[in-house]
Amino acid sequence: MKRFILDIAYLKKDLDKTIKIDTNYHTLQLDPICIDEHTFKNIFYQSDNFGIHTDEEFYKYITFCTPWRTVCCLGFSLLDTIMSNLEEDLNVTRNCFTTESIIELSKEISNIKTLCDIPLFNAVTLTWPQIKHRIREKYINTSDANKFDKVELIITIVFKVRMEDTLATHVKFTYIIDVNEEWIINDTC
Repeated sequence: MKRFILDIAYLKKDLDKTIKIDTNYHTLQLDPICIDEHTFKNIFYQSDNFGIHTDEEFYKYITFCTPWRTVCCLGFSLLDTIMSNLEEDLNVTRNCFTTESIIELSKEISNIKTLCDIPLFNAVTLTWPQIKHRIREKYINTSDANKFDKVELIITIVFKVRMEDTLATHVKFTYIIDVNEEWIINDTC
């Protein structure tokens, strides 16, 4: 199985109110989410521009919660991931954090259930025509022996905690869509 991988959105949730440039960060790749192109477009591209449709039928595709989100087939916890990264960055256990700070972080993270809970005003995204163009261009310029049959569209969410000497946590949602050659070669969007 050959795949073409394309980052399509970068969403950021500042947990601190300052903006810093980080070249180092923690990355967590969630287990892939298989989805058909029609459902993907209904969730993220009801127009040419990126947005997130909140219909309840799409919850399983956009939630951070288990059982839908896993890492290596194990349940995923956003809070535990961020806390573990803080422990690693600071070389201390979470027992060293104040109870107040753990509770405050827990409250803030517990309010993040889906991608809809991440503000889009910091988002950097591709439009649907740009995505189709990139896929089409790659597909046409790939030899028949190396044609891909799946496309991975990746949405990265960045979490940065208000604490010196800590790195941001990048959580990647990977959506796998089967390639439809007619869809790719057709130049319409």
